[in-house]
Amino acid sequence: MSNKNLIKMKEFKIVYMDGYDEVRDLETQDVVFSTKLPEYITKYVDRTTMDEVVIDNVVNIWNSTELEAVGNLWSDWKLDEYLLYEGKCTQEEREIITESLYKYAKV
Repeated sequence: MSNKNLIKMKEFKIVYMDGYDEVRDLETQDVVFSTKLPEYITKYVDRTTMDEVVIDNVVNIWNSTELEAVGNLWSDWKLDEYLLYEGKCTQEEREIITESLYKYAKV
């Protein structure tokens, strides 16, 4: 594969801001994604925010990755695999998390 076809990704660590219901870039404090659930999801689950344990694990998996592997975006697929098999996370939440990280990481 040619290097010109690779998507350039920025390297960053994230932090969960519980009181603000947000996951932010650790260095810049830019919001990567909100942990508040959209109304169309809250109709089907008995909560208004993503599960804190899930978010803490997402942050830990993301931040445990060597920075050069962030170009892979999914931490050697650990994050994607975790979200796929995590029972407290809906498909919509997985999409919000992964799409938000991807959009934020794209340079």
